[in-house]
Amino acid sequence: MLQKLTLALFLCSQIMYAQLGLTVQKSDIFQDEKKRSDLIFAEEDGQGGLVTVRAFYSGLNNKISGYYLEHHDKQLKVLNKTELASENYQLKGLKVADGIIYLISVYSDKSAKTWNVNLHTSPLEKLNFTQTVLISRDDIEKGHSTIFSFNQKDADAYDEVKFSKNKNFMCVSLDVKNKEEETHLIYVFDKNFKKTGDYVFSKDIKDKLFELDNIDVDDFNGGVYLQAKVFENDSRMTKKENKSNYHYEIYYLLGEEKKTLSFKEDDKFIGSLMAINDGGQLSYIGFYSELNDWRYKGVCRFEIDPGTFEIKHGSFAPFTEQFMIDKYGEKKEKELRNLVYKGAFKLNNGDIILNAEEFFITQVYVSYGMGGALSTIYNYNDIVALRIKEDGTLVWARNINKAQTLDGGRESFSSFAFNDKNYILVNCSDKIKQLSNNRIQFKQKRSKKTNLYAIALDADGNFTHQEIVDGDIEQMPYAVAKGVLTKNGNELILIGRNNKDKQFIKIFASE
Repeated sequence: MLQKLTLALFLCSQIMYAQLGLTVQKSDIFQDEKKRSDLIFAEEDGQGGLVTVRAFYSGLNNKISGYYLEHHDKQLKVLNKTELASENYQLKGLKVADGIIYLISVYSDKSAKTWNVNLHTSPLEKLNFTQTVLISRDDIEKGHSTIFSFNQKDADAYDEVKFSKNKNFMCVSLDVKNKEEETHLIYVFDKNFKKTGDYVFSKDIKDKLFELDNIDVDDFNGGVYLQAKVFENDSRMTKKENKSNYHYEIYYLLGEEKKTLSFKEDDKFIGSLMAINDGGQLSYIGFYSELNDWRYKGVCRFEIDPGTFEIKHGSFAPFTEQFMIDKYGEKKEKELRNLVYKGAFKLNNGDIILNAEEFFITQVYVSYGMGGALSTIYNYNDIVALRIKEDGTLVWARNINKAQTLDGGRESFSSFAFNDKNYILVNCSDKIKQLSNNRIQFKQKRSKKTNLYAIALDADGNFTHQEIVDGDIEQMPYAVAKGVLTKNGNELILIGRNNKDKQFIKIFASE
């Protein structure tokens, strides 16, 4: 009888959506001492369970004051949990392997002018962490002639930590402020956190004219790939004299080997680019426009030979007629701008699925009393989803109409891909607007009663949608903008919050 009751309760917390090929599982509703927390890491424990890390905040400036770390079983029941105080460090990475939890933190001591990367280790069942130092730096970097004082680290990416796909390697990047020459210090560690690489990357360009967009580490050999936006004409303006004023470059570091590749076309402008390093195959995908036009015309894809570090295949595919109808109701001579990447996934056959979003910031003047002030509005609009083959053939491109504002984590979306399907999770109103030409638009619902929808695009780009959380009943809005994918790539973890009430939800492909 007890076994039947337990099974019934488990089925109540796990619902299958056969139409979409999804299974949705929820934890019990629980409360924290802190009202606001954000999910930053989630990792399978190797036994069907899950380890999660959430940051919580304090003060008017919402500074991170600590972390909640929880170990869940396969029904999302909490097996064990602990609270970690921040104390001037920030958690930058999580790995779970062979019954051990590994946390990576970056610690700065302004008084001692030191900067440390620490490894925190604990058995999974105890959550009792011990700490070791992986990297320790003071004012002078050995083997490099420049003296680095504590306040000379670049604010944008001075302590980025990145794992390889299967977490066989980890790299740490320190961007050092040097006005006359771009300089990065990069450290690589293997799966046992033994240092295998130590690099000084420098480029003869002013620091302000070099913007490091992404760092990837190869899962097989620990080689490091850097992707950067390089500005031209001694200016950080994106365009100058009606011409594009930047281009993308990528760099490869492994032992004594250093390689460089530039993406610069004579007749097209690559406005954005994203790296996909998957199983030793290096791909870059992005959006392009005509040389002196700032409206995106389509999608570009480049395949890089890791051995020669040359482009073995590059392609430019214009948006399809179906895409233009999705967006405008008919084919028009106007295209997209301000696209922000939200997920790129390489399928087993080499196809890439890319999801992006129209995002822009506006300011309006708000009057009150005898005065007023400028108010900043964050706009999260249409979703752009596409699938492109390795040879550059655009299989499909779809535009999902959406209109959202503000910035509380409930806006925007999360996505993942499994087999031939692309899944998108979005919060919106239950009153979905009907548009012309058999189109729909997802609208925002500002209250705590927002609904959670799943959108599935199949191998041909046909999409269906289904409500998976009814906000009027459950009143638990989920932070879809801050969803975390587990390492296997087909499980999305979200955290919901209604004041102090919290709830985890796991959404995964079941077919």
